[in-house]
Amino acid sequence: MPKWLDLPPIWLIATMASVYAIAQMTGPSLSWPLPWWTAVAIMAIGGGLAVWAAISFRMAKTTIVPHRTPSALITSGAFSYSRNPIYLADVIVLIGWGALFGAVLPFVLVPIFIWIIQIRFIRPEETRLSAEFGEEFDAYKSRTRRWI
Repeated sequence: MPKWLDLPPIWLIATMASVYAIAQMTGPSLSWPLPWWTAVAIMAIGGGLAVWAAISFRMAKTTIVPHRTPSALITSGAFSYSRNPIYLADVIVLIGWGALFGAVLPFVLVPIFIWIIQIRFIRPEETRLSAEFGEEFDAYKSRTRRWI
């Protein structure tokens, strides 16, 4: 797989496209369809979380690119609540996107997306963080959950 394809935003966009395609094929199926603005608000919360976390990367002057070795361990801000706030933000956006169509079937893609992100990005990142920051990362890992 080309390196530019193996980035979380590409996986998110591909999953969002799949959610859209499934929703178009199956149609609305929720017995409690959310107003469109609720789905948009859910996506905005995810987007806000991603921006908050991205600012932390900028302030720490470390890479946000998943396959690179970071120069700093970020443990404050959004990272004090989740070790992976940007991936959590992606999941929140994906849930909002699915809710926008009022269809249940696309939600089967959410756990698949989480699994892909964990295998492709989180596990290798945690290996790099452990190698780079040792006990400091272990202490952070013991007090901060992976997702929420």
